[in-house]
Amino acid sequence: MTSTRTAVVGGGMLGLTVALRLAQQGDAVTVFEAGSTLGGLAAPWTVGEVRWDRHYHVTLTSDQHLRALLAELGLDDLIQWRITSTGYYAGDAIYPVSGPIDFLKLPPLTIIDKARLAMTLAYGTLIRNGRRMEGIGVDE
Repeated sequence: MTSTRTAVVGGGMLGLTVALRLAQQGDAVTVFEAGSTLGGLAAPWTVGEVRWDRHYHVTLTSDQHLRALLAELGLDDLIQWRITSTGYYAGDAIYPVSGPIDFLKLPPLTIIDKARLAMTLAYGTLIRNGRRMEGIGVDE
């Protein structure tokens, strides 16, 4: 079997997964990454003494593709599942926004805003194929 030499540009999650799949097929793979470390947006960075995520990301129990990749790499046992919540900061307070009821209770929203939000959330639950919405701008 002759080996193909392949370059992958970008050492983020996608680039490294592509490199893994190509190597599994027998390709000789070189990954080119402009940053000082691999991981892309999934890698942490440090600000002062605090270590932060470069980009907000979350792995849900329903993300079967990522969970299968982590299992393949032997990393699935390292995941610590947590119950998460989300908050909205307005004025001098943080308001919970982890569910539809939380959104409807938000003091910064007017009754009209809450009605529009309720209709948007209800409509969103009916969408099964998000591709239709990809060409629609946020202002629409």
